[in-house]
Amino acid sequence: MTDTIRELYDRAAEVTAGPGSQDAMGPGSYDAARRLFAEHEGLRTPEVVTSFAPFNGPSEVTLRASGSSIVSA
Repeated sequence: MTDTIRELYDRAAEVTAGPGSQDAMGPGSYDAARRLFAEHEGLRTPEVVTSFAPFNGPSEVTLRASGSSIVSA
């Protein structure tokens, strides 16, 4: 793992830390997390994932159309 990736993951951990954590951002942390994950492709869920549903077996699931982005509220 590169230092750049490690720093990005550390930042994501800080932003998403639960209440009571000394690193939690408090009010507005959802917006900060949303921005961070939208701005960094390395934190985004892939467009297509494999679902391992127990009764249906493995199947590919498309989560978003190719090239789409997160729209801020």
